Amino acid sequence: MGKILGIDYGLKRVGLAIGNEEYQMALPYMTLNKNDNKTFFKNLKEVIEKENISKIVVGLPLYLNGEKSLTTTQVKNFAEKIKKMFSIPIYLIDERYTSFEAEKKISELNIKNKKKKKEIIDQISATLILESYFTKFTEDEKNYI
Repeated sequence: MGKILGIDYGLKRVGLAIGNEEYQMALPYMTLNKNDNKTFFKNLKEVIEKENISKIVVGLPLYLNGEKSLTTTQVKNFAEKIKKMFSIPIYLIDERYTSFEAEKKISELNIKNKKKKKEIIDQISATLILESYFTKFTEDEKNYI
């Protein structure tokens, strides 16, 4: 089993976490800025190759009532693009509450630098997405695209 990449997709930043399916562990990895798509996808490719990623889990943002939003469509388009680019299995996991949980965890760390705080929140959100993939969903419930 290879490593799994967890992704918390955002319009400005994308939080990444690396997980191990065998041990069901996930750790924050890094935050990629989305200043321009070419650089972003180049950096993402480097991570995927360097870490020998065999599967990707992307957080799917939904409204609290489960309805889809504009961001839901953007994330699905992003997931389709990375599936075509890398030929790696992609899973979409409901990410409701992950940003809230990440902010709660980060407030305990008492980080003052706002930019650093946002980057860490993105990474923790990606970690929570991977943890959800490991623990909250059966194989039939995992939304493979």
